Order: sequence, then structure tokens, then C-alpha cells
Amino acid sequence: MNKHVQIRNVPASKHRKLKARAASKGMTITEYVKRLIDNDLDKPTWDEIAERMKQLEPLELKETSAEMIRHHRDSL
Repeated sequence: MNKHVQIRNVPASKHRKLKARAASKGMTITEYVKRLIDNDLDKPTWDEIAERMKQLEPLELKETSAEMIRHHRDSL
């Protein structure tokens, strides 16, 4: 079942900008905001990223990051 979300106290300038952006994409404000929400929720949070990183095995590198940067700069 779909739920409703109401956003109160949106400044007129922000509402105009939302309306213009939605219109430029041939969408209603509701469709545009739903797309913004979908795009945001499709991305992991920083906490989720940190947790994933903790589960990764450490990398064994042949050179330090400073050496890698130096080699890259020297090749330019």
C-alpha cells in the first residue's frame, strides 16, 4: 500500500525551482520528488559503506600511495 508524504514550509523560491526542474523533464513535482527520493535511497549510506569496507581483506601493495602518486606525476 502506498503511503503519503507531505512536506510543509517549503519556501516559495524552492517550490518554483522544483516546479521548473520537474517541468524541464516533463514531470510533475510529485514525480520529480519521487525520483529524487528513489535516487537517494538507491545509494548506500556512509555507515553502510564503512561496514562494507571493514569486511574487505587488506590489500598488499608493491609500493606506497606516495610512491604511486610520484610515479604518476613523473609520467605526465
